[in-house]
Amino acid sequence: MNNKRQDIEHLGVITMLTNGKAIVRIVQNSACSACHAKGACSAADTAEKNIEVMLTEGQSFQIGQQVIITGRSVLGFAAAVYAYLIPFVLLFATLLVVFEYTHSEQIAALASIGSVVFYYFVLYFFKNKLSKKFTFYIK
Repeated sequence: MNNKRQDIEHLGVITMLTNGKAIVRIVQNSACSACHAKGACSAADTAEKNIEVMLTEGQSFQIGQQVIITGRSVLGFAAAVYAYLIPFVLLFATLLVVFEYTHSEQIAALASIGSVVFYYFVLYFFKNKLSKKFTFYIK
């Protein structure tokens, strides 16, 4: 079994530098962007993302410079759990519990949607704490 740590790497361009942080613009391609039929398919897409990257002491960069940013791949899994799995379980569990007690589909649906909205509000409230956990660095 290979215990070597896997990293996520993206090529990007520095667009802004502020207080020990850099904003790096990356182009995110869909998995099918390399397909030979992408010109005829509407599923092939790309998106530009701005990523905030922590600079370590002694690093100096210029705006417009190309860099490679890295992050731990395990954080991608954790982000998917926070963004998709937990809200799904919360939505489904709330739907079942509220329907069992009220026998009203409308109330159960509203309560389950409300629970997910509340969950995302809590995530937003803790975004500064989470941003310290989900960090990228310039390689």
